[in-house]
Amino acid sequence: MTEMAGMSQASGTLLTSLQPKMVSKWQELVYDVVHSAAVQEAQDKLMVECEGNGEFKFLSIDAAYKPCMRLLGQAPHGAKMAEHAAQALPNEDAVHAVVTVRGLTGAVVGAAATFAEGPKHIQAVLKKQLSPGQLAAVRHGCCDSPSAELLAEVKSVCWNFESLSGDAMHTVFAYKSGKGGSSSPGSEFLQAVMKKFGASKGPKAAQPLYTGTNLKPLTKTEAKLLKMAEKRTMKLAVAKRIRDELESDKRFRSRTEFIRCIAALVKLYPKEIRRKVEGSKSTIHHMLVRTAHPARAEWLFNFPKQRRLLLVNERKSLAFGTTSNEALHGELNRWFRTIVQMHQTALELKLAIFKIFKLLTHNSALYRPTSVQLPQTVVASRVVNSTSPWASDDQWKAFCAAGAQTHRQKRVRTLKHKLKAWRKQGGAQAGMKAGMKAGMKAVRRTVFTLFKGRRRFKLSVAMKRTKR
Repeated sequence: MTEMAGMSQASGTLLTSLQPKMVSKWQELVYDVVHSAAVQEAQDKLMVECEGNGEFKFLSIDAAYKPCMRLLGQAPHGAKMAEHAAQALPNEDAVHAVVTVRGLTGAVVGAAATFAEGPKHIQAVLKKQLSPGQLAAVRHGCCDSPSAELLAEVKSVCWNFESLSGDAMHTVFAYKSGKGGSSSPGSEFLQAVMKKFGASKGPKAAQPLYTGTNLKPLTKTEAKLLKMAEKRTMKLAVAKRIRDELESDKRFRSRTEFIRCIAALVKLYPKEIRRKVEGSKSTIHHMLVRTAHPARAEWLFNFPKQRRLLLVNERKSLAFGTTSNEALHGELNRWFRTIVQMHQTALELKLAIFKIFKLLTHNSALYRPTSVQLPQTVVASRVVNSTSPWASDDQWKAFCAAGAQTHRQKRVRTLKHKLKAWRKQGGAQAGMKAGMKAGMKAVRRTVFTLFKGRRRFKLSVAMKRTKR
């Protein structure tokens, strides 16, 4: 919007001051443009091009929760039951997670807001974001919490789906969250252990892919090592030798080797594993023991088996687990960092723009190495300026004369009607009473209440200096 105003002013036009400055007016205009038939056709062409490049052969799926924390009419994720009961929108209309789907080379082929990150919600996102031909092209997938139920749900819409794997780096991120996201000697050792799942050297696994039902029985050695990991009874000298002889560039020879590394980790760093995982009541020690359990570890061992089924050129562009989704979530969080409040329609609009933006820059980088030379914002602005969804000015004028889209007005009116009805029923007072009953104290947030202690400290120091 700022760029449009600058271009119009630089061209010498006298109508610059007449452009709408309210966000609500701009948002309606942008909504009509993004959901127009011309822009949707251009997006479909980009998706078809991704399909031709084999983008849907491997999908990485993950969810972000921070973009949905500031939505109006609903309680934020992780709130108390009283706040959820007093929210304006019913549970079936509330959204708490943004599910992102990236392809083989990192193209953003899906981004939608859902109620949760469950198997049924992921299936609904895939069915909504991908066409039938693109769903049939999906062969493999990776996510943070794989399960037999999720595998069945994905297979119900992706008919040629073969395997599902777990993200090894998610355990490393959860370990670091116990220390505020910073690294430690224990997290570095765990990261070196998890890198072995993405290594290209070492023995090749010949076992079939794990589906959640064909679990290999636990051996006596594995049972002994699991008990050592739970009780931390491995000898210190043995644990140090395992750490010193670890080769992170070679694959695991067996499941026993992975459990042995976890048992050595919990023995070497007792203070670090006592911390709690962020957003959970369990400790890092319990999380590592659950990860080493065969029912969870087999999903991690599916990833190197999936890499073997890909071509050599495809392995080079494949990201490790869902790390590309985590980077995408960091970019999404920067987009929504300055937003205080917004409606669901605004969130859907921003996600649609974000998907088109990523598809344009990714498609341009496939043919020209501009993503390394220039920032993505510069690449996107140049692509948009050079190619327009409307072939001529007459088509653009016809689109402007057609007016706003009816589905946008219906969606906005539906949400506003629900919020208005909730306010008439005394929803604000009911929500406040429920919060007070739950133990929440209503405090007016000002600079004096937020920084009361710090302000007193500064005043006392200033008074002492004046007395001197």
